[in-house]
Amino acid sequence: MHRVSCIMYRTELEGATMFKGSTIKKAVPLTLILTLILTLTLITSLYAGVGGAVEAKERVDLLPLLKFVVVFLAGISAIFGLGLAFAAKRFAVKIDPRVEQVMDVLAHAHCGACGYAGCEQYAEAVVNNPDVAPNLCTPAGARGAEAVALITGKKAEIREPQFARIMCQGGWSKSTKRFKYEGVQDCRAAILAGGGDKACRYGCLGYDTCARVCPFGAITMTDDHLPFVDITKCTGCRKCEAACPTKVIEVLPASKMVLVTCHSRDKGGDTRKNCQVGCIACVICVRV
Repeated sequence: MHRVSCIMYRTELEGATMFKGSTIKKAVPLTLILTLILTLTLITSLYAGVGGAVEAKERVDLLPLLKFVVVFLAGISAIFGLGLAFAAKRFAVKIDPRVEQVMDVLAHAHCGACGYAGCEQYAEAVVNNPDVAPNLCTPAGARGAEAVALITGKKAEIREPQFARIMCQGGWSKSTKRFKYEGVQDCRAAILAGGGDKACRYGCLGYDTCARVCPFGAITMTDDHLPFVDITKCTGCRKCEAACPTKVIEVLPASKMVLVTCHSRDKGGDTRKNCQVGCIACVICVRV
C-alpha cells in the first residue's frame, strides 16, 4: 500500500512539475493563477497524502470536497478583493474636477498647437499652472478660450486667427520633373527618392499628404495637384505644416495678406527652367 501511495505521489508530483513548466499563452489575472495553484495543491494533498504517509483512499466523497473548494475560493476571492480595494484607495491619484471640465470644451484635435503633447496635458497645465494662458487651444477658437478662462478664473485675451498658406503655385502642369515617380503616393515617401521628383526641390510635390493629415478637412487638392486651404475650416493647428517635407506650408496670421508664395532659392535662370510661375527675385514687386 505504501508503494502504491509513493507511485501515486510521484505521478502527481511529475504532473505538477509539467504544469509549472508549461507556457501560459494567454494573459490570466494573478488572482486566478494563485487560486488555481492553491486548489491543485489542496487536491494533490488529499489524494496522495504528505510524503506518502497517508494511505490512498479507494473512494472520495465529492460533496464535502466541493463544499470545501467553494468556501476556499470564496475566501481567497474576498482576501484579494479587499487587497485590491485597499490598494485602489491608498494609491488613488486625485484629479482636479476642473481638468475634466476644461477637457470638455477643448477641440480634442491633439494637434500640439498649444505646445503640449495632447489636450489632456494642456488641460492639466492650464488648471494647475497660473502662467499658462487659457487661449492656447487654437482649434477651439474664441469660444473655447472664453470657456477655459471661465473655468480656471483667468482672463482670455483675443488672439488673431491664423490659417495655413501654401508657398508654392507651381502645379504639375507648370513645373518640370526630373523623373517619373511610381512609389507610394505620399510626399514624405516621395522625398526619400532623391529629394522628390520635381526639378524645383523647394516646391510642393503634390501627393496629398497635407490633406490627409488635416483633422478638420480644411485642405483639398486641386486638379493641378496643389493644396487648397479653406480658411473657414482651417484652425491653424499646424499639422499640415509639420507633415510637409518641403516646408511649403506656413501657418500665418490672417492679417498677413501680402505674401511671396514661392520658396525657391535657386537663381533666376534655374527657376525659369524648373517652374513657369516661380519667383526669380527680380524685385519688381518691391518697386511697385
